[in-house]
Amino acid sequence: MPTAIEQTLLRQTLEILASYAWHQKVALEPTPLGLRDDDFGSGLDEFVREFRIRHAVACAQELRNVIRGIETNPSHESSLVRSESRGTIRGRLDIPRYLAGRPTNRSLPRRYPIIRSHWTHRTPENVLARLALEETRAAMRDNPFMKQTAEGAAASEALHWATSTIRRRPWDDFVGDGLQERLYNEVDTRIRRRQTGNDAAYRRLLGWFDEWALDLSRLGAEQQDSLVVGLLAFPTGDSFWQKVFEVWCLLAVAHAVDALGWNRIEGPTPLHQKTPVYRYASPRGHEVVIRFQKQEPLPIGRWSYRDGGPLRGIPDISLASTEVGVPLIVDAKYRFAPQGESFTRSEETYKMLGYAENFCPSVSPSRFRSVLVFPTAESRHRILDGPQDGRLDLVGVNLGGDQRPAVAGLSHAIMDWERGL
Repeated sequence: MPTAIEQTLLRQTLEILASYAWHQKVALEPTPLGLRDDDFGSGLDEFVREFRIRHAVACAQELRNVIRGIETNPSHESSLVRSESRGTIRGRLDIPRYLAGRPTNRSLPRRYPIIRSHWTHRTPENVLARLALEETRAAMRDNPFMKQTAEGAAASEALHWATSTIRRRPWDDFVGDGLQERLYNEVDTRIRRRQTGNDAAYRRLLGWFDEWALDLSRLGAEQQDSLVVGLLAFPTGDSFWQKVFEVWCLLAVAHAVDALGWNRIEGPTPLHQKTPVYRYASPRGHEVVIRFQKQEPLPIGRWSYRDGGPLRGIPDISLASTEVGVPLIVDAKYRFAPQGESFTRSEETYKMLGYAENFCPSVSPSRFRSVLVFPTAESRHRILDGPQDGRLDLVGVNLGGDQRPAVAGLSHAIMDWERGL
């Protein structure tokens, strides 16, 4: 069961995690996932697939209620169509046309001009609802979970429901075509003008699309809380929270840079793009980019496999100047340090020293700068000094309390790194 801190952690990262919502067309290689940590790898793609299917399954559950409400009184449109009936009058006789053509209407069987009422469910709001069903079905087909897992079973069941729903009336009466954003705005206008005949149900449909797109600008606090509950409907492993914490640290780094008064040129950009997430200009004239889960800007490793290439590394977060200098590496570790424990992280510290050994430039300046961030009972900051002006900052953050000392520690580490460029 996720703790209150973990729910807060997810809520605070939702805005940037929205980059991975289903409305974003991100191509990912199929990766089987399950509830066990060893089924869920440490890569970003695996986390993205788990986050997206959790989001999609939660939305699919809510869509059932939305569709059920619409089906009680689906909107429709009717129009009068003028046609002709032969032999017998099938429809309402168009008397003016009949009288006007009577002198020349001598053929057998007799032809009668009629007026028929054409009735259809193809309204903008129903087309939008069909699009919701089609997108849900597509999402469930991209299910990365094993069938025997709770997530896999829920996704399979949602796929069956969406498929069978599309095949029955009124949804089989038309196709879901048109631009989603345009339909959304058109439906919103029709609801405000009370033109649907079932405004409350279709208003819920618009709310569903806000959740589907993770559009936090349209979601209130209560809806965001409901979204978090839906994302956490299934048990989560340590790997899931490790990735969420890494994203949280990315936001914390940006907050620390903002606290320094740097000018934000760009960002945040969607995480699935290959571009840097943030771009800043420092008061000293350096342009600095912040990347997430990217090999760049690390140089080629000095250690290499005898039968292969160099030893690679992908830091969680990196800051680099677009001109010169070594990057600042930020590593996030979601492992709590209990109250009273010595403020050290030996295992993770030696990992960062491995980065220093492998990726330090062979020419001057060869200083190594890095930050290790992990949750603690009390926000704290400690500095390790190394050879050749090397420095490693340990930043502990109280996720449920005062985080200002942690942000100050990040800002101090970033400012010291930028001075050495």
